[in-house]
Amino acid sequence: MENELEKGLREYRECTIELIECLEKEDYDSLEYFFNKRQQILDELSNSNYTKEEFYRVSQELELLVYHKKLNDLMIEKRDKVKQQINRLAKNKNASNMYNRRGYGAKIFSKKIIKK
Repeated sequence: MENELEKGLREYRECTIELIECLEKEDYDSLEYFFNKRQQILDELSNSNYTKEEFYRVSQELELLVYHKKLNDLMIEKRDKVKQQINRLAKNKNASNMYNRRGYGAKIFSKKIIKK
């Protein structure tokens, strides 16, 4: 059983490494596949019988927390980069719209005022 746990956690680590590589290469199309594969491995491991101590020992040996932290940090970095790009595009679009509106003149009133 411990062999099964170790094998599953090794596969989990490999998927995590693949995710890190995909993010570094900005290959966002492959991310979903590896996230699904990791979740499938976790589901299979949750059905196995092992103690917390066994899980902790094997995860320490495989340095799972180190890889998980690296993946998490990289995802946050990429997310922030994409947010900045989206904000920059939104500002450019807003500036372009404001510039184009200036050509039509300022409209203060939308209705004619009729004097009696």
